[in-house]
Amino acid sequence: MKYRLVTLIGFVIAVTAIAVTSSRITFRYPPAVHETLAPRAASYLGVFEPGSPPAYRSIEGFAAMAGQEPNLAGYYSGWAEPFKMAFATDLHNHGLIPYVQIDPSFASVAAIGDGSQDTYLKSYADSVRDFGHAVVIGFGHEMNGTWYSW
Repeated sequence: MKYRLVTLIGFVIAVTAIAVTSSRITFRYPPAVHETLAPRAASYLGVFEPGSPPAYRSIEGFAAMAGQEPNLAGYYSGWAEPFKMAFATDLHNHGLIPYVQIDPSFASVAAIGDGSQDTYLKSYADSVRDFGHAVVIGFGHEMNGTWYSW
């Protein structure tokens, strides 16, 4: 009889503890964000000009013809090429953000995915970090094309 009473008291205490604890637990999810952007003219004007990098001159020619200074300047970077710090600095000094399109022609996507190319990617990322300004990076241009392995 004593064993049953102790078991019953233990059970009542456990149920009470669970009830009190669960009443204090609240699940808070962040509110859904629904933001409508105000319609306006495009925020960015980008340019890709042959000869850049290394030279900024062809971008100046584009700006003169367009009547507006672009704020993004794109260039292609072959696989294993270092980040073009001097060109990025030149762009930044003219108020532009570099847009780098990394072309993985000489590395397989599988090798990139399995970490075999991490040394290069970390080196590139370190250079971008050391640059210290905004950089837009694209990977594998024309991904929808069957003419590239990616």
